[in-house]
Amino acid sequence: MKEINVNIKLDLLVPINQHSLYYLAGVKPNVEWNLRTIAAHKISSQEELIELELQKEQAAKYINTPEGMQQVTKFVEECVSVFNFLEHDPQSAVDYLEGKKIIFVAGAMRTGGTFLTSKLFEVFDMRLEDFNLHMVHDTIPNMPLSLPNSAKGLHPFLFGLAQLIVWIKREFKNSHIAIKKRTSFEYYLPLLYNIFGDNAEYILTIRHPIPSGFSMAKKEGLEVNSHCSPAWWYELIENKKGVSGRTWDKLNCIERFAMYWQICYEAVAKNHNYKQKIKVVPYDKQSYQDLISFVAYKYHGNDVILDDFFANTKEYKGTWSRDYIDNILEQVNYHWELSGLKFPILELK
Repeated sequence: MKEINVNIKLDLLVPINQHSLYYLAGVKPNVEWNLRTIAAHKISSQEELIELELQKEQAAKYINTPEGMQQVTKFVEECVSVFNFLEHDPQSAVDYLEGKKIIFVAGAMRTGGTFLTSKLFEVFDMRLEDFNLHMVHDTIPNMPLSLPNSAKGLHPFLFGLAQLIVWIKREFKNSHIAIKKRTSFEYYLPLLYNIFGDNAEYILTIRHPIPSGFSMAKKEGLEVNSHCSPAWWYELIENKKGVSGRTWDKLNCIERFAMYWQICYEAVAKNHNYKQKIKVVPYDKQSYQDLISFVAYKYHGNDVILDDFFANTKEYKGTWSRDYIDNILEQVNYHWELSGLKFPILELK
């Protein structure tokens, strides 16, 4: 199924993400979660792959029926309404959501954010896998490589954010809390604060780049010493750092991931303002437990004990430059100090 472009006002064509369409057509979220797996460490079964493809085929057929198009039209109309006040009166989002609190979880990939998010859902008697993966975890809204100054790039992003907000109102109707994880929230923290202010919590997971890089390499099936990486790493890093292809080719998988990691946490410092309170959660059991307990107490949730959190200090071996990694840590620490944030001590686990 392809995304559908709609005119939401004169000469403004924006897309409805295909994952929003799958959501509207009733694709079951637990099937996608089983295929993704929270730890991303198991091989998907062929039966699950076939089941998901069958559901998506049925969804595509449903969307093209009169009933399906009616669902899309109703969703679009509500999203357009939300888009309009995001553009002209962003604080109205809080009223639209009837004062519902939102917990945003940000951080570089493979830093424990999904595990933490699943535990936050448990605090409020919910299960992460019961919610649409792309809405609650990633993909929507889609952020440009750099949040653009021009309306041409900003409008599709705001419409994607409108889709998320409409989804939150629909799917968290029985909860006073909504939870959303997105690996790129650190790039538009000011926008989120301008919309939700102190009606939201802004949580940032952080883990040492070496174990995070090892976890990412395992997920992608890459050798840590190889000069291989997903294409989007270079696209992002070239956009943010202006790294030449010649320099990039000399970096191995872990060094490339570390540069992506650096960009994420420098973005936090660059986009942080002194009014916005960001809760930084290093990757260790006690920090996670403290955060869970804080949220449970503040928002009248359940106590959740992290008996299934396992992280041991390890010896990671590879051919990357230690000076290179140390320099990245120093640069991020420097940016955080300038921003008034305290960079945590990170362990290799």
